Amino acid sequence: MKWWEKTVEYLFVSIYFDNDLMLAPLDGNEERLGDTILSKDNKWIVIEFKRNETCIDAEKSKFTSYEEAKDELGEEDSHHLLIYGKFEGRLILECKTYFSNQHKDIGDALLSGLGIDSFIEYIKRFINFKKPPKDGGGGLSFEDYTLVACVNSEGRLVSCMSLSEHISMFGGKGKQVHDKVMKAGN
Repeated sequence: MKWWEKTVEYLFVSIYFDNDLMLAPLDGNEERLGDTILSKDNKWIVIEFKRNETCIDAEKSKFTSYEEAKDELGEEDSHHLLIYGKFEGRLILECKTYFSNQHKDIGDALLSGLGIDSFIEYIKRFINFKKPPKDGGGGLSFEDYTLVACVNSEGRLVSCMSLSEHISMFGGKGKQVHDKVMKAGN
């Protein structure tokens, strides 16, 4: 059976996406962080999707020093996930942590997010280990993740703002954040 990384992404969304989830797919330079930033109950997760487990090794080439990044961040990556496909009579999803390679149940992994301050600090440290963009542009900072579209499970745009705007607007107020974002989409 043949499938692609996008197949894994769509399968993930079809199984795990619900109205309480904020999903911000990334592309271009911002994708240096990962494929998606996800938040549930104001806990934040980064997901890198891969076609299958064999494709995960390609991530190492995206770093100036993968081993240094792993040494520094490997013990605090419970919120940074690799999700990939595996064929067992049908396509299923597998999950493990980005550096420490701990296999996790996806449902449990989605509950392992960080609070916003810890998440921002992790992102800053993670990005410092990534190679600069091929187009010669500068490195990214957390503030460069701008105009992220957040959609609900019905495909409706519920918010479009930078993550830094989201943080300053809502200040980590859990359910209150969710309610304001959902009202903004109406």
